Amino acid sequence: MVICGKTNQLGETMKKRYYSAVIFDVDGLLLDTERLTCTIWQQISKEYECHLSDELYQSFIGRTRSDTEGLLLGAFGPDFPVEEAYEKRTTYFIDYAKKNGLPQKPGVDVLLNYLAEMSVPVCVATSAGNDVAELKLKSGGLARYFDKVVTGDDVSEGKPSPDIFMKAAGKMQIDPEKCVVIEDSVAGIFAAKRANMIPIMVPDIVYPEPEVKKMTLVVLHSLKSVKKYIQNNMAYKTQ
Repeated sequence: MVICGKTNQLGETMKKRYYSAVIFDVDGLLLDTERLTCTIWQQISKEYECHLSDELYQSFIGRTRSDTEGLLLGAFGPDFPVEEAYEKRTTYFIDYAKKNGLPQKPGVDVLLNYLAEMSVPVCVATSAGNDVAELKLKSGGLARYFDKVVTGDDVSEGKPSPDIFMKAAGKMQIDPEKCVVIEDSVAGIFAAKRANMIPIMVPDIVYPEPEVKKMTLVVLHSLKSVKKYIQNNMAYKTQ
């Protein structure tokens, strides 16, 4: 499935894959926030005398608030104060971000600056709500790169539904088939595939199973590698 632009053994140049825009997830991809959020959720669960395992947290990745609340109720029972717990999670996260900022993943500036130099349209599509998404982009030093943002508040169904990516394509006025989606989560890859987009995965906490890898154009280890891959194997083309 990986399409390369290198010369094959017969000396023929293989055709590059065309794209017209790039859509980014945020948590675990542009910002190194998943481990922080996991720690916060585990702290909150202890306050309610519950144990939130790493595996349970991994099921939250890429999902909307309503999805996460459903997973919490499924794990801890109908009496778990899910709305109160979620509000605590948001408060703790915001307090941390305001005091400490949020760290970027390696290669963020390299990739985003390259796309800006190429005048490639970019958009954020994050499961976070509007206010938290804005905070993350500002605290992580990313706001200057994105004037188009789609959040979990903008769609009725979150990832793995394709809605958020279709909304992003519409906002950029780009054909979905010409949009590259860069994701770290399994839910995000499912959503990109269902939107008939071009999925590239950069795993963070969860490495994809073989069936998920088959849905991607390529699985890479960093955003620096994404920049090199796009530069060498893909070609930007306006619609």
